[in-house]
Amino acid sequence: LGFLHLLEREWVRLGHKFSLRLGVGSSVPDEESPVFLQFLDCVHQVMIQHPTAFEFSSLLLIATMDASLSGRFSTFLFNCEKERLVHAAQLAAAPCFYEFALSNKTFYLNPRYRRSEDALKVSSSFKRLRLWDEWF
Repeated sequence: LGFLHLLEREWVRLGHKFSLRLGVGSSVPDEESPVFLQFLDCVHQVMIQHPTAFEFSSLLLIATMDASLSGRFSTFLFNCEKERLVHAAQLAAAPCFYEFALSNKTFYLNPRYRRSEDALKVSSSFKRLRLWDEWF
């Protein structure tokens, strides 16, 4: 699933501060901010507008959100690659979210997916925004 590669490349490897921003592990209240969770909700909003454009279903987004908040997966622990290297033994004991999701790939596939080369046109109108019922 390409979405998992995007998460690793753009969020994990580029150093999103998961521990600080999500308040998982050591918490610093001034640093907490749900930026990653907002990103997942934005993806969900686009998926609502284009239900056949994504290879994965909203179940993958829910699993990603749950994994990032649970502290169970090594993928979302710590704040940067340097911290991950320092705590390599702790990371080795925790499962990797990508491996977990890929081992359950068929569960997360969107049966309505239709490959297209067309660019998605997304409306940012408040009228188009929907509460993420599956998550809330």
